[in-house]
Amino acid sequence: MPLLGHAFTGMATALIVGPYSSKKSEIPSFSPVPFLTTTLVIFSYLPDIVSQCCLYFDWYDGRLLAHSILFAFLFSPAAGLILNRLTSFTKKQCFLLAFTTIMLHDLLDILQSTDRQPLWPFSTTLFGNGITIIPHNPTKEALLFGCIYCLVLSWYLFQRRGRKSVHTCNHMPPFRQKWSERILIGTIILIVLATYHLRVQRTHSFQQAMFYFHHQDYSNALRLINMVDKWPRIAKPGRLDYLRGVIYMQQHRPVLAEKYLLLSYNRNQNFFWCIGDLALLYAKTHKTHSQRIALTEPYLRKMRNNFSHHQDFSQYMQKIQLALASRHPPQAAPAITSETQ
Repeated sequence: MPLLGHAFTGMATALIVGPYSSKKSEIPSFSPVPFLTTTLVIFSYLPDIVSQCCLYFDWYDGRLLAHSILFAFLFSPAAGLILNRLTSFTKKQCFLLAFTTIMLHDLLDILQSTDRQPLWPFSTTLFGNGITIIPHNPTKEALLFGCIYCLVLSWYLFQRRGRKSVHTCNHMPPFRQKWSERILIGTIILIVLATYHLRVQRTHSFQQAMFYFHHQDYSNALRLINMVDKWPRIAKPGRLDYLRGVIYMQQHRPVLAEKYLLLSYNRNQNFFWCIGDLALLYAKTHKTHSQRIALTEPYLRKMRNNFSHHQDFSQYMQKIQLALASRHPPQAAPAITSETQ
């Protein structure tokens, strides 16, 4: 997801709508009304704020909800009321402004190749996979959005030329109001940067866990996975439980392997390798042939319906069919690739 792009988007939106936001009961001013910029910056980060709050309480579907059109539609009336108190906009205009600001967050995520499911819960279709218009490098991203913001600011200053700004807040002197707003926005950005720093550290630990896994040092891999599995979350839903599951598969501990693979599947039902390894685990479990077929069939059906064009689909299907055909199937061996991260 963009790091500072959302902040620049909120500030630019405030500049665009600011000239039309002064309340009718006040002297017209070309400047945005007090704290409109701060409010729009918060709304620009709102899906991530709600998402992290849900992840803190281990509600993984909350991440999908927070980045959906449904969330924007449900929350926009409340956000619109806040904007209606600040500005002269009608309730309908405030709703549209809040809805647009929240949806811009998802659009920016998609343009940075961040997998999103904006139609959730009605559809689990992924958007953004393979689309990389916004750079992932934080410095390049900041430069891109900084340049766009400067263009908007230049337009704003050009439109403002010859007009005298009139202070519209009777409760706070202009100097104090401006600096209060700057401090609030700066605090939001500092929180974003601090969260990003923690995520970078957790990502490094996760990469170390993968290194230990590939070198069959499973105890250290599990230790680092437990360290990483804290707020703020860094791995995509189900990834850490999947890695735990395949470690236990390698250690020939099928009960624990099944437990964590099912946890992974419940948190992300579109994770190809989890579905494949669950099918492989059940195909090789020590049960009767009919029981193994019954356990495996739901996952095989999902693989055929959703992943028939996946590069590893044929390899998985071959292994599963061979295991099902065997009277005494061997222990399952998962397939781990760099994409599972």
